[in-house]
Amino acid sequence: MRLVSLRIALVGLFAFPTVLLVHSLWGAGLGAAPAQQENARAESGKASTDARANELIKKELQTWELEKVKDKSGYAALMAPHFLAITDRGLMNTPQNLQEIDDMNVETYATTNFKVNFLSKDVALLTYRAKWKGSYQGKPFDESNYSAAIWARRGGQWLDDYYQETIIPPSGQTQSDPANGNAVNAIAESGALRQPQAASTGSIASDLVAKETQTWELAKRRDKTSYSALLGEDFLAVYPIGLFSKEQNVGDLDNEKIYDYSLDGINAVQIVPEVELISYRVRVKGVYKGEAFRNDDYTASVWAKRGGRWLNVFIQETAAR
Repeated sequence: MRLVSLRIALVGLFAFPTVLLVHSLWGAGLGAAPAQQENARAESGKASTDARANELIKKELQTWELEKVKDKSGYAALMAPHFLAITDRGLMNTPQNLQEIDDMNVETYATTNFKVNFLSKDVALLTYRAKWKGSYQGKPFDESNYSAAIWARRGGQWLDDYYQETIIPPSGQTQSDPANGNAVNAIAESGALRQPQAASTGSIASDLVAKETQTWELAKRRDKTSYSALLGEDFLAVYPIGLFSKEQNVGDLDNEKIYDYSLDGINAVQIVPEVELISYRVRVKGVYKGEAFRNDDYTASVWAKRGGRWLNVFIQETAAR
């Protein structure tokens, strides 16, 4: 986070810092819809519109279709051994996520605004918007999300390492508004943190966990120079209120004052030697643009080694329910 993702209504359009590919691809049952207009800026040499990006978008869409038709074996075949999913229900490993297929009935889904950023030659970050409806444990839901996924190539095969979704508040409602709750949100009322099984160990993981904590401390102190130095030029942050580039995220430190924060259940997983994924639950309170807040989020943060330095290239927060 470090930019406080206040639970405010979504207003306007948001910029993506690194654009590799923009598609409007719609799932079964919804038909065509106008493509969303988003300002875009290519800031890193990683941008690509080649066949790899198209292949990964197709694979990501395949996971949605496999979940819709409840093909758990086909879905599991696309998952990496240490797969991690983050929703407002918590952090889930492969068995936990497959259980969700039994509990979930997807009626329709639509995906738009795909962007693909290759963090390394064998790791790609996908971001997009999803609108879907169905039922969870018999209770209906209808929601829109900011979604992200990381795919990594191992032995010539691309596998899904990570998926996260962040609910976009309906117009006129705040993320914390009780009226915004639906069946999917309501099931996580216990607030239990569901941890993945695999974890990265050793000095690199320890160093990156320390760096992640440092970003929070720098944000609390509003030290924009030091904070910015830890972010890659293609940094992207995903919050309920939108997507923020490095410049936007750093600049917004002027609008917030963090009084207190805590990181719980922190876990580091190596995607490839030069890319690590850190996940945790953060509780933070403070003031944003004069308004007091108290947030509780499931968070994923991606660090990539660039020119011998580890830099934070992505963060996404999902409000815990």
